[in-house]
Amino acid sequence: MVLEKKYFLIIFAIICFYSGTCLYSSNASVNFLKRTDTAIKFSYSNNDAKERTIIIIREALHPALKIDVKKKYETVVNRDKLSELANIESNYFIIADSNNLSILDKELISLSPSTGYFIDVYNIDKKNVIAMNSFAFSTLAPEPSEQAYQIAFIGKETESITLTWTNGNGKGRIVFASRDSIIELPEDGVEYKPSVNFSDKESEVKNNSGTFCVYNSILNLEKRVTVKNIDYGEYYFRIFEFNGSGDSTNYLTNSNKTNPRSKFIYVLKAPVALNAENIAKNSFDARWEHVERCQGYLLEVAEDEEFTKLIDIFNPADVGYCESINVDGLKSNTTYFYRLKTIGYEDISDYSNVIRVKTKK
Repeated sequence: MVLEKKYFLIIFAIICFYSGTCLYSSNASVNFLKRTDTAIKFSYSNNDAKERTIIIIREALHPALKIDVKKKYETVVNRDKLSELANIESNYFIIADSNNLSILDKELISLSPSTGYFIDVYNIDKKNVIAMNSFAFSTLAPEPSEQAYQIAFIGKETESITLTWTNGNGKGRIVFASRDSIIELPEDGVEYKPSVNFSDKESEVKNNSGTFCVYNSILNLEKRVTVKNIDYGEYYFRIFEFNGSGDSTNYLTNSNKTNPRSKFIYVLKAPVALNAENIAKNSFDARWEHVERCQGYLLEVAEDEEFTKLIDIFNPADVGYCESINVDGLKSNTTYFYRLKTIGYEDISDYSNVIRVKTKK
C-alpha cells in the first residue's frame, strides 16, 4: 500500500459574469505524459473544440489570469524553454492562442524543481463565452546522484534480519524487501508506507508484487532496520535514495556492487506439535502446525518420553508435506509420545515439543 500524491487534475467549473462574458467548464483535457525536476511533457485534447483556444502555464502561487477576449496574445513558435515563451508580467506564459485547436503535444523545459504549476485552458466561442479548465502538476525534486551502498547484515537471528548501510546523497531513502530478485522500482511522486513485518500487505509496493517497503527515512532516520516475520529461505534487499516529498519525490533507481544484496536464513523453525485426535485402541492421528517453505517433516513415535523405545516405522518417518498422519499398529491402553523435525532444502530443524497420547482399552 502506498501513500499516493500523484499529480492530479483539478477542473474548475465556475459560472460567473465579468465584462459581459460567461465562464464555465468545457471538455478540454490535459494528460501529463512525463515529468522531471525541470520539465513537463503533456498532451492537450478537446473533441468539442471552441473557435479559439488559449493555453497558459503559471506557477501555482499565482491566481488564474483574467484574460481579455478582445486581445490576441502573442505566442513564440517552436520554443520549449519556459523563459523563451511570450509572457504576461513574467508570471503567465503563453503556450498557445489558436483557433479550433483540438490536439496539442508539448514539452516544456527549464521549469523550477519541486514547484507546483497550473496549465490553464481557455476555450472561447464566437459569442466570447469562455470555458476554462485548470490542470495542476508538480515538478519533481532534483534526483540524487549517489545511491546508498555497503549493505551489511548484522547478527545471526533466525526470525529477523538486521541490515545497515552507508547513505548516498539523497534527502532520504527507502528499503524494499522480497523473496525474489527485486524488479519493482519506486514510482516518482509516491510515498511508500513501511512496515518492519515482512509480507505486511499494508507495505506491499504493488498488489501481489511480493515486494514490500520495510523502511522509509521519513519515519526513521537511523541507518539500520530489523525486518521481522522471517522464515527459512533467501531474502533480497534494495535501497533507493530520494529527494523531495509527496508529489515531488524523485527516486534514484540505479544499483551498485553492494546494493542490492540478499541473505539466506538457514535455520529452520521447528514445528509445533499439536494434541492427537481420533484416538482409538490401536491408532491415533498425530498433528502439528505447518512451517512455511519447508519440504516435509520427520515424525518420531516412541513408548518412552526419552525416545529410546522408538516404533520401527516411525524411527523416524519422513511423512512428507502434510500437517497430520495416522499412526496405527499400536498396542491398546498404552502411552505413546511423538515429536517432529522440519525438513528444509539443505538442513533439518530442531525437535518440536513432545506430545503424550494414550490409546484406548
